[in-house]
Amino acid sequence: MIYAKRLDESKRYIKRGFTLIEIMIVIVIIGILGAVIGPRIQRALQQAKINQAEQAIKSIQNAVIMYEAQMGDYPKTLSDLTRTSADPKKRARWPKGGYISKKEIKKDPWNRSWVYKKAQDGDNPFTLYSRGPDGKGKLSAWDE
Repeated sequence: MIYAKRLDESKRYIKRGFTLIEIMIVIVIIGILGAVIGPRIQRALQQAKINQAEQAIKSIQNAVIMYEAQMGDYPKTLSDLTRTSADPKKRARWPKGGYISKKEIKKDPWNRSWVYKKAQDGDNPFTLYSRGPDGKGKLSAWDE
């Protein structure tokens, strides 16, 4: 804090402010707080993205299951959930607004495409997952 103090009767002022040591102490305290809080904030943001991806996977999974229940087959791609089928029989059963919005199936929280594959055989009728934060992992629809 800078202020001036009048000396005696003369018109001279002495300026006072923070010393260099006080400024350095404040900078060190801010640095320590940043070092402690920064990684915690990063972990919280990463966990929020994981939670968002898990919820999106559940939403997309439900849309795929509803599509199969009404159309009799699983979609070939996720974009099939948003656009009307060329087949007139399927078009008649198409719900207003589609099964899910284009925004929900466009990208995962890490800005990567969702991985969806219609299964040929196996336990699960389709595979749906995000590659996760590192691009190599797998946040899957069938993980419990």
